[in-house]
Amino acid sequence: MKANVETLRDRYRELSEELSKPESLNDQASYRKLTREHSRVGKHLAIGDKWLSLGQQLADNKELLQAESDPEMQEMIREELAVLEPAFVAAEK
Repeated sequence: MKANVETLRDRYRELSEELSKPESLNDQASYRKLTREHSRVGKHLAIGDKWLSLGQQLADNKELLQAESDPEMQEMIREELAVLEPAFVAAEK
């Protein structure tokens, strides 16, 4: 999935560059098509970025849990993991 997010990011950049060119306004039909795709890719990219962020937070918290010796901190980390894991699974769908 990470590769898909990077592909989306590349396409979003390409579309942004294309839309920033003054000549892109010359053909209104093509311009509308570009803006629709830019919007669609942007929405998918936001979802992908959220998924990546949640995945990184999960990995960080799991690593922290293994390194932490304080029982209270371990409990706090477990509580956060209990929230992050379902959010991560939901973001994958």
